Amino acid sequence: MENSDLRVLNTKLESLHTDVHEMRTALRALSTAITKLALVEERLVQTATSLGRAFDAIEKVEVRLSSLEKLGTNTIRTAKWLDRIVWAVAAAAVIYVAKQTKLI
Repeated sequence: MENSDLRVLNTKLESLHTDVHEMRTALRALSTAITKLALVEERLVQTATSLGRAFDAIEKVEVRLSSLEKLGTNTIRTAKWLDRIVWAVAAAAVIYVAKQTKLI
């Protein structure tokens, strides 16, 4: 082999060595990125699970609130009727007392 052939071969070998080194560096970066993506995916799954639980809890609260609102409407209606009954009984009592004392 000639000296120039050895130089060309040496240059190509150095170029190949540089390329392999760059590939190793790129593979390390890819490995780090894949690890980070796995962690992000795990956190997303945990977040989705937590959101599911939160939505379930909110739905339960909405159901309870709806039933309480219905109960509140019935309570208001009952309170109005009781108020009317109390006023009717009070008016009847006043009329009875007025008749007994001969004011009417």
